[in-house]
Amino acid sequence: MFFNFYRQQWLLGVVVAVILPAIGYKGGIFALLKGKLDEVVNTTERVAEAVASVAEEAEKIAEEVESNLPADSNIKKTLDSVEDMANKVIQDAKIAEDAIQKVKDVEEEIEKEEEKTQQKLT
Repeated sequence: MFFNFYRQQWLLGVVVAVILPAIGYKGGIFALLKGKLDEVVNTTERVAEAVASVAEEAEKIAEEVESNLPADSNIKKTLDSVEDMANKVIQDAKIAEDAIQKVKDVEEEIEKEEEKTQQKLT
């Protein structure tokens, strides 16, 4: 009995603090969440693109410098490692971009379903 009273107060607090303001927001709670998701996706996309760009430039520089070094030099071995790491970063950035695209695709599907639901209701 004592526990239920506090659970009810907690639920009421959640409703008042989160759900009611979201309902007043144009489009409701889903539009609010979609806006936040869009921000996260856009930021992640910009970061992934920047990381890929930096890694590609690092790879180019390493290749250019490496071509002018003797085959058995320690610096050349280090540059080989840098080039390998840059390739891995580029691959990871591509994976991140693919994941971002999948999130966007799912978001579009949700929007289409939401539109269908709205059309059925009207």
